[in-house]
Amino acid sequence: IKRKGHNQSVDWWCFGCLLYEMVMGMPPFMQKNRSVLFEKILYEPIYLPPQVSYLFSSDFSVIERFIDWFAEKRSSLKLGSGGAKEVKNHKWFKNVNFSHILSKSIKPPYIPVVHS
Repeated sequence: IKRKGHNQSVDWWCFGCLLYEMVMGMPPFMQKNRSVLFEKILYEPIYLPPQVSYLFSSDFSVIERFIDWFAEKRSSLKLGSGGAKEVKNHKWFKNVNFSHILSKSIKPPYIPVVHS
């Protein structure tokens, strides 16, 4: 977006966007015009509609920390700035067994029926 190089923090930012979309059912930034979309990503705060803020306030705070573009300047605040270990140790992931995920030994709670 800024036409500069990037590091792994962009991966954590994308992960935050994915979590936001999973919780909210829509992406955190939407715009048909690409230039306007980039402006939104760079300068608009993350929006949590009031009608769902009470449901997801603790979940959203972790998502917001991933997505907060300006937290790059405040690297100690951006979740993921300390690497994967920091993310794995965050309370939002306390019930996630990462070794089971890596070994693919977790059974999904829901398997959708797929029709071709």
